[in-house]
Amino acid sequence: MDTVETFWTNVKKCIKDQNTTQEWVANTAGVSFRTFQNWMTRKRLPDADESVRIAAALGVSVEFLVTGENPHNFAQEKLSEVASRIEEALRIAKG
Repeated sequence: MDTVETFWTNVKKCIKDQNTTQEWVANTAGVSFRTFQNWMTRKRLPDADESVRIAAALGVSVEFLVTGENPHNFAQEKLSEVASRIEEALRIAKG
């Protein structure tokens, strides 16, 4: 699946999961509904600023819309790993 298709598939999934509408997302993102629909049907990506506003309206990151991966989970995993290493280093230092 290419980036454009992934983006709009994830937008549609978020809309469905949140029980909202394309029109609500467009309005909340400050984009005309007609433009929003044209992007979807013509498989065009909005510019970066518009993508950020669409993601914000849906409460997700642009990265999620583009990749389908939740960067927060990745960040949380890395944070837990770092915390574990710090705890281990402290245990070793205390002897």
